[in-house]
Amino acid sequence: QWPFLRRGLPFWEENKKARIYLLGSLPAWFAGLLAIVSFGMRLTRDYFEEHRGWTRLNLNQTVFLERHVQTAGFLVLAWALHYFPFFFMGRVLYLHHYLPSFMFSAMLSACMLQYLDTFRGSPRMARIVAISISLATIIWFALYHPIAYGLPREIETMRSLKLFDSWDWP
Repeated sequence: QWPFLRRGLPFWEENKKARIYLLGSLPAWFAGLLAIVSFGMRLTRDYFEEHRGWTRLNLNQTVFLERHVQTAGFLVLAWALHYFPFFFMGRVLYLHHYLPSFMFSAMLSACMLQYLDTFRGSPRMARIVAISISLATIIWFALYHPIAYGLPREIETMRSLKLFDSWDWP
């Protein structure tokens, strides 16, 4: 179900007001997924431009690109090695199955922001993206932390926070 959060993992007793629903952070997970996709697109575009002779890089840019490809490539490989073995499992997966791959995608997000800032010369865009992801993650946490931590909540409040019908809380 991860990273699209089609369903979380419920832990609760029917007669208690405190309910725990392991859900995760949709903005943080999508930022990681976007970083993986954008790295693949960036690598393809840069290879195409270099193959056609459209890019003229100085020594500093070449060194930066080589380091970036090594670092980001390692992070994508580590993400894939931690994600795909569990992707093909035919049983219920828990947070400890997804968390290692998420950590690598989060690091890749920072790596891609550095690429946008340093190489593409768009520090303003990099800041806008970083602030947007941060704000979305903070808002998500503010809305859903009572459910993740098992704090007492009214059922109507929980129902109002459901984004998908597949979320199986009351």
